[in-house]
Amino acid sequence: MTLKVVEFKREPKSGDGVVVGLRRLLEQAERGEIVNFFGVALLQDDAIVSGWANEYRPFAMVGGIENAKREMMDICIKRRWE
Repeated sequence: MTLKVVEFKREPKSGDGVVVGLRRLLEQAERGEIVNFFGVALLQDDAIVSGWANEYRPFAMVGGIENAKREMMDICIKRRWE
């Protein structure tokens, strides 16, 4: 069996999409629509930061985190083979 090593493409470092997404989340939080939050961010120096607020329905949050992780992995793997 031969394995092929494929590198992920590095996208330009731009915060435009990040800012739009964070503003949308902030607006929802200000309207009281978000009752719990968990976030992970990759900084320009490749450091990872994470944080959360509230502890409402923690197991629902863990399930949501696992779902988001799987979706991200599927997208990255799909792009890798394109």
